[in-house]
Amino acid sequence: MLRRGLGILALLLVAGCGTSSRLCAVQGAVTLKGAPLDQGTISFYVAGSPSPAGGALIQNGRYTIPAEQGLEAGTYRVTINSTIGSDLTPAEYAAGKKPAPPQERIPAAYNTQSQHTVNVERGKANQFDFRIE
Repeated sequence: MLRRGLGILALLLVAGCGTSSRLCAVQGAVTLKGAPLDQGTISFYVAGSPSPAGGALIQNGRYTIPAEQGLEAGTYRVTINSTIGSDLTPAEYAAGKKPAPPQERIPAAYNTQSQHTVNVERGKANQFDFRIE
């Protein structure tokens, strides 16, 4: 009985990774020019893959990927995006005005040309923060 209890406790102590899968939770903060990034997306890519292995919305400078949708242990290339566009009023939209194309606020070094990597590890907090200037 004691061994069984210790085994269950050990499983619960595996911080950041789901006990029923091999996926790990990932979280962190993103700042842009010293302030929390109000909105955007963060994506994690396995080397050589054109599609992300996972990602999350960034809201108020924070992102979270729970273990149930998390990442397997390994190294990932990270991209961060945040676009702005012109918001149209309903009257402008009804008049046929077209919105301006969205513009990327994040430098290419963090998205289209990103070489930023993180190492997701089982049993770790997997807290990855990014300061973008």
